[in-house]
Amino acid sequence: MLEIIKVILETISKSLSIDAIRKAKKEKQLTEIGTEVFLLYSSLNSIIVVARHIVAVLERGLVWMNRKIKEGQPDREYWTELPLLLLQQELNLLQFILTIKRLGLKLEIIAPEAYRKLHPLIHGKLNAVNLLLGVMSVRSSAPKLVTMSEIKLRELMESSNSDIRDISLRFMRAEKDPFDGLLSVLPIDDISSIPIKNHKIIEDYLRARTPASVIAELEEIAGMIREAIEANFSLQDILLSVGDERSALGGDFIGF
Repeated sequence: MLEIIKVILETISKSLSIDAIRKAKKEKQLTEIGTEVFLLYSSLNSIIVVARHIVAVLERGLVWMNRKIKEGQPDREYWTELPLLLLQQELNLLQFILTIKRLGLKLEIIAPEAYRKLHPLIHGKLNAVNLLLGVMSVRSSAPKLVTMSEIKLRELMESSNSDIRDISLRFMRAEKDPFDGLLSVLPIDDISSIPIKNHKIIEDYLRARTPASVIAELEEIAGMIREAIEANFSLQDILLSVGDERSALGGDFIGF
């Protein structure tokens, strides 16, 4: 799931620069920008923390599995807390997307060109984030670890150039599924107890997807957002009031 966070942040990162926020705050007099940017930073930080835990679980598991294979115990299983971590990440992702949407509206869609490109990813009943959540959700009978194709994500964003309704229209016309090839699910039946025979799947994922490097890129962008907050807002600008509804999800549907 880190791929979609990376693509979304790269698309709007220039709009969240220190200069862009200062200009928007001055011209639009948007007193609540600070809180929204802080909530974005907070949700991104939570995503990074949980992602580190997930990668650490997989790396430890691979070491353990390889050791057990060498010890002649290929039938053992690696017990994990991955379903709980996926639940946390699902909530983090929802908070992140909802904040992106609120922030976009308050800044009058921050940068119209950039925000329009994000429509296939976060808007409408058919969007990439909803598909991702549906597969990785722990509410399903078998929650999965899922990756997304950056190439396909960027193709979806480019498809919005002509008409943001293009994806829905293509479905209605029974044309080729625009989301085909977007998701790649790790073929592990139960991520809470992973058989040693699946060690190659984990090894290939860590080598091919290099999630640690993607996390490092997200950390760099998070640092830029933090600098923007520190340069433009006071503590009063970013504090949530008691009972502020922005601190809760209020639902798990993001297709508005």
